[in-house]
Amino acid sequence: MIAAGTRQGAVRVLVVDDNRDFAENVAALARSRGLAPTLAHDRRGALKLARAEPFDVAIVDQKLPDGVGTELLAELRSLLPDLVTMVVTAFVSLDNSLAALREGAFAFVAKDSEPDELIETIARAAENARLRRENRALRHRHDAILQALPDFLLLVDGNGDVESVNHRHPSLCPGALDLAVGQPLDAVVAPAVRARESLGTWIAQVRRGEAPAERTLELGDGDGLAILGLRAVPLDASATAPVLLRAVELTDRISLERRVSDSEHLATLGRLVSSIAHDLRNPLAGIRALTQLVQRSRGPSARDQENLGEVVGLIDRMHATLSDLLDFARPGMRRDETLQLAELIGALAVDARRWPTAEGRTVEVDLAPAPATIVGTRARVESLLANLLDNALQAAPAGGRARMSLRREGRRIEIAVEDDGPGVPPDLLPRLFQPFVTTKTRGTGLGLSIVRKNAEALGGSVTVDRSPTLGGARFRVALLASGPT
Repeated sequence: MIAAGTRQGAVRVLVVDDNRDFAENVAALARSRGLAPTLAHDRRGALKLARAEPFDVAIVDQKLPDGVGTELLAELRSLLPDLVTMVVTAFVSLDNSLAALREGAFAFVAKDSEPDELIETIARAAENARLRRENRALRHRHDAILQALPDFLLLVDGNGDVESVNHRHPSLCPGALDLAVGQPLDAVVAPAVRARESLGTWIAQVRRGEAPAERTLELGDGDGLAILGLRAVPLDASATAPVLLRAVELTDRISLERRVSDSEHLATLGRLVSSIAHDLRNPLAGIRALTQLVQRSRGPSARDQENLGEVVGLIDRMHATLSDLLDFARPGMRRDETLQLAELIGALAVDARRWPTAEGRTVEVDLAPAPATIVGTRARVESLLANLLDNALQAAPAGGRARMSLRREGRRIEIAVEDDGPGVPPDLLPRLFQPFVTTKTRGTGLGLSIVRKNAEALGGSVTVDRSPTLGGARFRVALLASGPT
């Protein structure tokens, strides 16, 4: 038999019996096995002791002066949930035995049992209590370790239900932790995750060796981008093994890597553009001038004039592409000045109505009365807004609308450019502002990269979501006002 004493102290035994001699004999047997007994002689005294001290085992007489032993068991267990209980009686009956078992008694023993049999039963009860105490301590230690870890950890059992979770992760598991335990994994993850795929299915595939145990999950919306690194670790080799799901926040690291990568691309592109800019722009300007000269002569037929016009258009497109590359790669722009955003937006709207992309479409302007002034480079602001408005006009259908609005709240200025087109595809949102990403059949894919670069250079930011009024895409540029609030 395993010794009852532990490093946490001897097992504490509460003996409840109005027969003082029998109680003393049981206490002596308990002490002989290294246990620590305490005596009570009625129900009231037993409850008073249980409220004051943490007992491990209770040995209760079935007949007490002020109650019944099996009823006392339930009262004691409500005070001490891990308590191991025994019932002793001088009158053994089937009904009493069944009543004791229903109340969760570890054993039902006759008082006239042999001392060796009685002490062995007490020792087994003490061992059970010791194991419960150690298990409780391990659970507490396990919970403390889980809560101390910085990573999000979630244990999924063999049925796909959440067994435990250490702390809330707003992007992956946004709800209350106590509500998550016992629920299917897919029921507690964020709706944005659930809409993309079933993590429960992935974990089941990892358990069977049918899917990689590590993956990256990108969640993008109008409030920004969240990137999570997920790792699923089965705790044993069985088909129903519990799986530990670990989520690490990678947003800042990957965003930094992407900015470094963008900087490297910019530096490479800058060197490339610098070497070829003059070699391309000067010949293009000459070809365009010669083509227009031929157009103005009386020689070409109407069909030739049409072809020459197309040549001029192609040259202009090549010139625009080269301008995009130069804007993206240019390390700096001209001096800062105080800019009235309402004036810039109004002037841009007037010019935009003459753009080819505005043909058959309406350009609307909605300007708040509050003054909106910033300090920045005019070329940056004009490039940023022109790119967004041109994108909106291209996205709008024939007869559609593009709208520019300006709002100010305190020091925060927001410029919104929205359209009534189809909006941005959800799978493109996380990569929308990366260089060379586009849904168009023509163009460099640098327009929105230039927008982001200019917004950040002005000390602001740019985000995208769906327009609540027009239904298409809405790009919002947040800037800091220079004037008084």
